[in-house]
Amino acid sequence: MKENLQKKVSCFVAILTLLLLIFPAGFKAQIESQSSVLITTTPYAFSASSGNFTYLTGGTGVSSIQVDSGYSGALPIGFSFKFGCQDYTQVYASSHGTLSFEGGNPGFSNSIEPPSSRKFLAPFWADLDGRQGTASYATSGTAPNRIFTMEWRNWKRYGSSVPNRNISFQVKLYEGTNVIQYIYKQELASSTSPKVTIGLFYGTHNNNKRWLDNASSSPTASSVQSSDLNRPATNQVYTFTRDGNSCTTLCMGRTTLNNSGGTKETDGLRIIMTGAGNIQVVKNGTGQIFGPDDRLFYGTSKPYSAPALYTAHGLVLGIGGTQYTTGTLKASFGFTDGGRLTIVSNTCQSDTGPDTNGIERNKIRLKATKNGLDYFLNVYYYYRSPETFMTVDYEVEIPAGNTELVKVAHGLDTALDGGDFGPGFVTGQAPYYTVGVQKKGSYEAFQYVSGTPWSGYYSDFQHKMNNGIGDDLTFKNAINPSATTDNAMGISLNFGKDSGTYNSISKVIFNCHAEVAPVLTRTSVPCGSGSINLNSFVVPLNPNPHNLVPMWRDSTGAEVANPTSVSKAGVYTVSYRDTVNSCDSPPSTFTITGECVITTCTKPASTATPTAFTKMGMSGYSSLQKDWPAKIPNGFIALESGFNGLVITRTVPGKITEPVAGMLIYDTSKNCFSLYNGTSWKCIEKSCND
Repeated sequence: MKENLQKKVSCFVAILTLLLLIFPAGFKAQIESQSSVLITTTPYAFSASSGNFTYLTGGTGVSSIQVDSGYSGALPIGFSFKFGCQDYTQVYASSHGTLSFEGGNPGFSNSIEPPSSRKFLAPFWADLDGRQGTASYATSGTAPNRIFTMEWRNWKRYGSSVPNRNISFQVKLYEGTNVIQYIYKQELASSTSPKVTIGLFYGTHNNNKRWLDNASSSPTASSVQSSDLNRPATNQVYTFTRDGNSCTTLCMGRTTLNNSGGTKETDGLRIIMTGAGNIQVVKNGTGQIFGPDDRLFYGTSKPYSAPALYTAHGLVLGIGGTQYTTGTLKASFGFTDGGRLTIVSNTCQSDTGPDTNGIERNKIRLKATKNGLDYFLNVYYYYRSPETFMTVDYEVEIPAGNTELVKVAHGLDTALDGGDFGPGFVTGQAPYYTVGVQKKGSYEAFQYVSGTPWSGYYSDFQHKMNNGIGDDLTFKNAINPSATTDNAMGISLNFGKDSGTYNSISKVIFNCHAEVAPVLTRTSVPCGSGSINLNSFVVPLNPNPHNLVPMWRDSTGAEVANPTSVSKAGVYTVSYRDTVNSCDSPPSTFTITGECVITTCTKPASTATPTAFTKMGMSGYSSLQKDWPAKIPNGFIALESGFNGLVITRTVPGKITEPVAGMLIYDTSKNCFSLYNGTSWKCIEKSCND
């Protein structure tokens, strides 16, 4: 037994030595770039009609395809013809009923989709036999209205018991318009179920392929390939029209924001994304997502890979009881696995920016199809160097006809500057929560900004996260404050059932200078008379290099509008706010006891003769008082109701893009009426008006 063990060890050492010789210490994995393809912005338009098949005369023969299986050399079109997004002057014919623009004909098998590199027309694609037929081509007409015609005459399916003359067909290419036509003639021999494919192909993107679902007088063209069509009727014409479509480059794969950054404290974050949206974030040279050494080098060819295998990471789109994933995050129970989200596109690396505001961005467009309906999840990553947070916009497109709840979850296994353990936390008031993990020198958190609120959040053990989503794809607000937590953090969103486009914006923060709770000179005071300056009980920070400011909240979690003048008893908390990174320190608690004597006053109402009367009114009553609202003095508009209240706009100041002096809202973040004074928003507080 010992001898066998020694042999195994010796063998292992030999293999390791060989690997070190082949891959020296300086070896680095090849970093993949994005893949790209040109596509038309909309697919070719298709129509079916009846024409008049006329045999081609005086053409140039193509004997090389008058065989069982053969391909021609380059055949001149005679003019420049645009197919898809490129111009061509020559084509290549095959005995299998195809006409290619770049050689590399697709062969006789039409049962599987061809490689993306193929660009060809398929007027009658199948395993055909040209030994009893003739092939020829010709260019007719005068510029700029010439027509190129390629003809297969008296073709049949290979192995058919019928000796010859099963089908004749032509392809016509029109100069200038770039229209493509197929026209057919059934020959005397009967059909023997040729199992044909008809259409065109210039790439695997849905816009780049048009296949017919049958060979009747009214087929439908789509991106779905069919390989069991019969022969079309005599004089049947199928037309594909490019309609002058513009072309665009579609990119997929590994994308980076601030590619040269993330190396030191002053150059921000480097954000690395796979084609499916799994991420690694590098700060000060260290990965912030577990495993921290993985830079997602293969994010193009392996877009569904997470930085670590045994972890909870990625995006989940839930449609009813079916979930579609991008990584290792998924509900452990209660959902049918719908497979991976299909990657539609990413922002091309050259187009990520930065823009004039210094912002770089990557849009990752993902798709799931259920019950014949297409659902899209667009994930936008935004970043501006040298900030230490990024912004993520989750946007869903719910199709008409949907009847199921559409949900999204996003989870990250935190690494905390290379460490893997830390206490979870949550701060803020609904919906403006911040949830994550924080320890001395390290900080990672999701922070809600706007749009659809979170349906739940999570900051607990990473190995429990897939269970933490539950059977409804909703986190249950689990927070584990233990410093020994192998932490992961996540958020969930419920976008409902109604068709339309909806979004939710959050920040993902990777640094916070507000690490320590404020120190208080006292933890409670009696209220008494007058107002209390809460800030006077906070020991000032000295030095304060990051300009941290104390931020007070009342017992409901609402921010105290003016902490220098508080006249309400209760429990308050104070944290330091890092305004650069939009994050808060752990809180300290302060209590105002007893009852407060209100010293505010109001000016007596005027009893003088009115100078004007109200001319406009809105009433909730079915019958109005006599002379209402004209009998109400000095008003602009009168409102009355015995059963409804007046509700003004409920929002937050940050959503008002063009405030005007005098504008009034109910600030839902501070729970107060807020007035814009021309420079800033201020809560309206009771005070003397003299």
